[in-house]
Amino acid sequence: YAALACGDELPTCQGSFWPDMDFGKGFDLTQEVGPNYLGGTMDNESRVAIQVTHRVGAIVLSVYLIWMVFVLWRQNHASSIRNALLLMSAVLVVQFGLGLSNVILLVPLAIAVAHNAVGALLLLSMMNLNYQIYRLQK
Repeated sequence: YAALACGDELPTCQGSFWPDMDFGKGFDLTQEVGPNYLGGTMDNESRVAIQVTHRVGAIVLSVYLIWMVFVLWRQNHASSIRNALLLMSAVLVVQFGLGLSNVILLVPLAIAVAHNAVGALLLLSMMNLNYQIYRLQK
């Protein structure tokens, strides 16, 4: 539900690239799960901290994966690795689109669920790439 804290125009959150955030409360591992998890009592600055952290993490991961695709594509001519790179790239594009859709459309349930599922597929595609590289090095 943290995406709702930054429901304005992209790429900003509440009209700022670095809005007021409370990382201490947003990432408090000792808080009770109950109503906070359901969006009931966590304050806005805590939710903003979660959402901005998610966005920054997504950008960092995307840049790294794109860089990795280019490096591995140039170094490897094996079709299994290239296929794994294409698959991972396609899943990354879908995941990025779902993330943007979540923010723009204010987190519709179907897109939120798809964003979680495709996140798992992205992890699996990265594991597949790792396996393909490992298999060819044996």
